[in-house]
Amino acid sequence: MMIEFEGFPVADNQLTVKEGQLYLKGYRCRDCGHVMFPAAELCLNCSGEQIEEGPIGRDGELVEYTISYTAPEGYEAPLVQALVRLKEGPEVFALLDTTEQEMKTTEAGAPLRLIPVVDDGRIVGWRFGRKKGMGL
Repeated sequence: MMIEFEGFPVADNQLTVKEGQLYLKGYRCRDCGHVMFPAAELCLNCSGEQIEEGPIGRDGELVEYTISYTAPEGYEAPLVQALVRLKEGPEVFALLDTTEQEMKTTEAGAPLRLIPVVDDGRIVGWRFGRKKGMGL
């Protein structure tokens, strides 16, 4: 059964919905508590095998970014690519839902929120953008 978020089916298997909110599917080691994204068969911290899935990554902060002036097919350059530190600890490489101009006034530590990428009436991916009320 496909899950839904705000009426859209979620076609990206890295996403989950809990209590009406969109999250990344995180993985926590039951032995040491280390949180990982994406999935791993063994804990990256202690090599434990007891890994449980759970929602993470709704909120994070900007670590650093770069702007790519070339883009793969299906994307429009320039693309703002960033390293985002999730509230739960892991760092993920993600596209930011912003422009090159807006990034000129954005600094490391800026609060970010996971946002869905919708195409053809379904959620097909994710990016990070500024939290509401924290406009650029």
